[in-house]
Amino acid sequence: MEFVVALVVEYFFLWPFCNFDAVVLVCHRLEALGLYSLQRRRLRGDLIETYKILTGNENIDSSHLFQKANTTDLRGHSLKLYKKRSRLDVRKHFFSQRIVDYWNRLPDDTVTTATTSSFKNRLDTWMDRYGH
Repeated sequence: MEFVVALVVEYFFLWPFCNFDAVVLVCHRLEALGLYSLQRRRLRGDLIETYKILTGNENIDSSHLFQKANTTDLRGHSLKLYKKRSRLDVRKHFFSQRIVDYWNRLPDDTVTTATTSSFKNRLDTWMDRYGH
């Protein structure tokens, strides 16, 4: 476990000062340990939290964060979200904005699962298949 912590510290704190070969080496180390990159873990966590909010498993009103798409003739699942226009970078990188594109890409069988654990399993399968 200490080795994993050392890898994460090395990867994120030395990132601006490392060359490309060092970054590739760290990625190979993470892969050898069966760990995923920070970007993938963050995306996975955001998608799981979005699922919990939209299905009512979290004590958060989804209408404060997300706006569901009004049109019914969209391809994909029934829980598509509308991405509001944002002018400022602060708003563009906010949780409710950055997750919409990824959420809308998910297949219907993943989004319409009954439990959070089945959503996580199907999400992992989808992420492995499409390289996220």
